[in-house]
Amino acid sequence: MYTSSEAHDSDGEGKDEGFHRAHDISRGRVLFPFSANESGDAGAISPDGECVCLPVTRLYQSCTGSIYVLITCGENNRHPIRLYDIARKSGYAVAETTLEPSVSRVATFEATIATFSSEGRLLAVARSDNAVHMYDIRALTKGPLATFKHEELDAVGSAGYGAVHARWVEGRDRRRVGIVSGGNDGCVRVWDPLIASSDESQGKVLARTEFDVAYFSMGDIWTGEKPLVLGHCGGGLYVYDHLDGEGLPIS
Repeated sequence: MYTSSEAHDSDGEGKDEGFHRAHDISRGRVLFPFSANESGDAGAISPDGECVCLPVTRLYQSCTGSIYVLITCGENNRHPIRLYDIARKSGYAVAETTLEPSVSRVATFEATIATFSSEGRLLAVARSDNAVHMYDIRALTKGPLATFKHEELDAVGSAGYGAVHARWVEGRDRRRVGIVSGGNDGCVRVWDPLIASSDESQGKVLARTEFDVAYFSMGDIWTGEKPLVLGHCGGGLYVYDHLDGEGLPIS
């Protein structure tokens, strides 16, 4: 089990310390600490069983499917993103960069969730500035491959919570993948990593509500689960039996 602490940060300057550790829950002990010491934002583990090559130095490469990504928040709203080779039980980062600064009207932000694609090479990071950034972890230091942005529509006039959740979706043959995210515009949208971020087809609305998206969950329609369950910040809950072009709930 992997744990991170998020400090209260009463002065808003990101100077509070966070603690990040790997635990052996069967023995009730800490396996090792991670090198990061800033307040925790988000973390994710790559799928097991795949080989992901990470350039660490000119002389060494780590090849494993057990990669842990940890995103933290430090001073001056700086957000380091680090990769750890947990298959080797190492608490030292094998790759590190910093999240892009916010370009929205809200200068400060946090990473709300990080999630790997099924093959473990692509990483989606949802952020409270209403954007989702996609990275190739084999070239993490080159920055995001693509940025997907929800519209900034806020009916209640608050700052909102941004893109609160994201998950990967794929076709039955696993050849096409997409990212689904819910944002401050009250929409659950789907993004295609294979086409340009500026393409007009990007951000197709799967569902739309009158309040910020609080959370959503997508089921497997091939096993009889509902395609989409959506909760919004106004307290409403929608269950979608069918996702049509207008994003209308059909129960």
